[in-house]
Amino acid sequence: MSRDDVGKVLGAWVGKGSNVSNPLQSGNATRTSNGIDPIPMAAADDMAQLNFKVPRSMKRRIKQLAARDSITLLAMLYHMVDLYEREHGGLNSR
Repeated sequence: MSRDDVGKVLGAWVGKGSNVSNPLQSGNATRTSNGIDPIPMAAADDMAQLNFKVPRSMKRRIKQLAARDSITLLAMLYHMVDLYEREHGGLNSR
């Protein structure tokens, strides 16, 4: 396969993301069947990358729980932080 052929194949594959609408627009979030908000954040929030490693077993548990409840991993992270703050207090409570 020539370099041009690889570029054509990858270009078509990578370009698919540009056709996806922004799922974070306010007003289009609906509750899932389990009552968890998919993404409880303001549409104006800037997104940033968060990278960390977890054991494979933990990754599997997190992904299975998110799939079971039909939520994204981002929604699960928001829920985890909410639960943590409820247990240990928020940033402004100390």
